[in-house]
Amino acid sequence: MILMKRMPLILFIILCFTALLHIFLTVEHRYFYFLQLQFSSYDLGLHIQGIWKMSFWNDSFNTLRGSNYLGDHLWLINYLLIPIFKIFPSVITLFALQSMALAGSALVFYKISEHITKNSIYSFVLGIAWLIHPALFNMNMESYHPETIATFFLSSAILCFLKNKISWMYALLFIACLGKEDIALTVLTFCGFLFVIKREKHYLYASIAFFVFFIVSLKFIIPSYNEVGFFRHEDGYWFAKLARSWWKLDFYKNIFINDYIGIYVIGLLGPVALLCLRSPIYLIPMLPSFFINILSGVK
Repeated sequence: MILMKRMPLILFIILCFTALLHIFLTVEHRYFYFLQLQFSSYDLGLHIQGIWKMSFWNDSFNTLRGSNYLGDHLWLINYLLIPIFKIFPSVITLFALQSMALAGSALVFYKISEHITKNSIYSFVLGIAWLIHPALFNMNMESYHPETIATFFLSSAILCFLKNKISWMYALLFIACLGKEDIALTVLTFCGFLFVIKREKHYLYASIAFFVFFIVSLKFIIPSYNEVGFFRHEDGYWFAKLARSWWKLDFYKNIFINDYIGIYVIGLLGPVALLCLRSPIYLIPMLPSFFINILSGVK
């Protein structure tokens, strides 16, 4: 009886130690490959130089890209990392912060599941599934990406919503949007979804506000740094095919009806045994990211 009462705390502690192990192993593995020069260092070099310059409040011109660092994407969340980077100015710092954000999300998902299901065992399994999910693990191992930091804030915002801490939820959603401009698409969809199920107008206003944030970022802020605007639709970039064929029905048939879509969906949902399909309506907030990935043509 005593063990059953303490089971939620025991499982949460085990999950915490598993998350710490996850952080250590991923950071150690990536740093080893970095030292062995067996690492794709373009993205890492882009970010390490950008954050290093930002930490000294210098101009953020990036010599790898040949333009301003923020003219590529609006990675404003890196400004929040400056105090830590000033103390530990190393590539390990970026690896560790990314792993901590992703592993920390497992603890948040445990709390979300526990709040909804009241079942600590199911919540523990969900947390472990998050830590070993191939898509998450591969992203963590590939390089450093500021938008991954947003995962912790997005998941924490959901927990705040469930606990009816709406002001905190909006604050966390805003911080998440600082990870990259297109995260606002996920956030505005999430707020719109909440408006539909809750019928409270502030969710609608928030959805509109985040849409404005996205448009202003894409059309005004980023162009002010690179002087050319959004360039991912030009030849050689991800959305080049979309820009050339967006009005053609065959383009959408070819890109959405093929074997890769099935493989992609199974790769996302298979590791959690397709359980999320039991409540498919809650997958709606992920649709912007899903369609962006498909329309980019990247495989």
